Amino acid sequence: MYWLHQGALYIHIVLGCIALVLFWLPVCAAKGSRLHNQSGKVYAYVMYAVAGSGLFCCALVLLDPLGARNIDTLSTAEELRRYLQVNHRMAWFLSMLSILVWVSVYHGRRVLVAKEQRSLLRTPAHLGLIAALAVCACYTFYLGWQQQQVLLLAFSVLSMVIAVTMAHYIYRPSLRPRSWVIEHLSAMLGSGIGVYTAFGAFGGRRLFNAVLGSDAQLIGWLLPTLVGSAGLMYAAQHYRRRYGV
Repeated sequence: MYWLHQGALYIHIVLGCIALVLFWLPVCAAKGSRLHNQSGKVYAYVMYAVAGSGLFCCALVLLDPLGARNIDTLSTAEELRRYLQVNHRMAWFLSMLSILVWVSVYHGRRVLVAKEQRSLLRTPAHLGLIAALAVCACYTFYLGWQQQQVLLLAFSVLSMVIAVTMAHYIYRPSLRPRSWVIEHLSAMLGSGIGVYTAFGAFGGRRLFNAVLGSDAQLIGWLLPTLVGSAGLMYAAQHYRRRYGV
């Protein structure tokens, strides 16, 4: 189990690093150009693999928390209880983030295909993914509330809001013409924020530790999300003016 988990984790990390770079190709390319379309498609496939490998790692930890980490035993029953509790909480939290990335990419691409025909989005697969995100976010919120974990509470609320926003877009009675452009942009940029948040939380943690000390972990998670969200709002406003949405 340990080597299976490690193998999936290494694949997840490598693909995540590739996605960090790929993200900027469709962002910087002219919208609707061949480069934008082709690089966006490759980015989406890589992100599906990132999210899928992340979910696989979390599933292994939930199924076998000791074997997945190659831990034979712990010295006391209290240490074992605490270890299992923390691993359960973090596995669900990371599962939620993996589902969030998958749903964001899937929604962004399906919106692009459907355009004004939002009835095409009302499929069991699409709605099921949004429902899975909402359910996982609710359970993660419960776990965070139990231990007063700010990180879990903040991201579970964010995930719930995103799920509700996507469902509202799909079922809203009417929308302005070309609203799908903003929805596509928001979903795909949101997936990129997820990649950079993971990098800040794990890859950049050592840098933040050296500079910020004990607050590094929380800032590593929240800073990329806050900066990325500000950038997303700016981009959305820019394209609303450009397309008159």
